[in-house]
Amino acid sequence: MKKLLFYFGIISCAAAMMVSCGGEATCDVTEVRAGIDGTQGVITFDGGACEVLYSPDWVNVYPKDNTARYFVAQNKTSELREGCIVLACSKSIFSIPVIQGTRASYLVLSEKAVNMDHDGDKARVAVITNGGKVAIKSIPQVEATLKGDYLTLVSEKNEGKKISGRIKVTSGKLVRYINVTIEANPDAITDGSEL
Repeated sequence: MKKLLFYFGIISCAAAMMVSCGGEATCDVTEVRAGIDGTQGVITFDGGACEVLYSPDWVNVYPKDNTARYFVAQNKTSELREGCIVLACSKSIFSIPVIQGTRASYLVLSEKAVNMDHDGDKARVAVITNGGKVAIKSIPQVEATLKGDYLTLVSEKNEGKKISGRIKVTSGKLVRYINVTIEANPDAITDGSEL
């Protein structure tokens, strides 16, 4: 029965996509993206009352007048979930794709160690994961900024001795570290020892 509903959903999405371009109504949402913990929101139509024709079993949709409130459930699977919400409003049919992330099952860093110059330096590390939010905890002397799939590390100018530390990168329950070394300032070395 579940397979039958799944195939019906796929066919409904495909059919709705073919006819969603025309009609008299418009809506303010073209795609729903949800994280692992789910999300909720409201779709508003300008063409009058709407009704739900189809939604995946992990998405609840409640139409009311010219709006439809949706709730995407938490994704407890290890799979990316994709589906669509199919709504009819006036003489228009809308197919709104729903994409939901999953728990990360792998987290890979392009570099396990980074050496930085004492004058202030910059490095870039690729962060590859298949889902989940990525969190970064850096050392005080290095600013770490994640943008897309890349972590940019920017060190301050080091006026003293060599600085070593680890930057922690997490995605879900997965943890990786980048060992960072900021070289000592050679001008700060006296009597053969570092300050």
